[in-house]
Amino acid sequence: MEKYILANIRTFCAHLVQDLSSIPATEKYSKTWDEPQNMAELSNYFTFDVMGDLCFGKAFGMFERSDNRFAIDLIGNAAHRHLIVSVPSINRFYLH
Repeated sequence: MEKYILANIRTFCAHLVQDLSSIPATEKYSKTWDEPQNMAELSNYFTFDVMGDLCFGKAFGMFERSDNRFAIDLIGNAAHRHLIVSVPSINRFYLH
């Protein structure tokens, strides 16, 4: 189980850093900022890949394939709808 999690951690870390091979050696360690990254999205991709590996035996490939990323919003919307519809007192406001 540990090897699957470590493989996903390596993929996650690889997406956090730039490809240093394309940067000249004199500029590799300069004190400039990289482009900002959306850590919430990257953390979601990481979490789904770990869950896929541990629960289904194969990662979802969220980092590698952007066409799988719709599942994150799908699950979030389903959880939100379940919360609203399952609480009878809120149901009368027609929020679904």
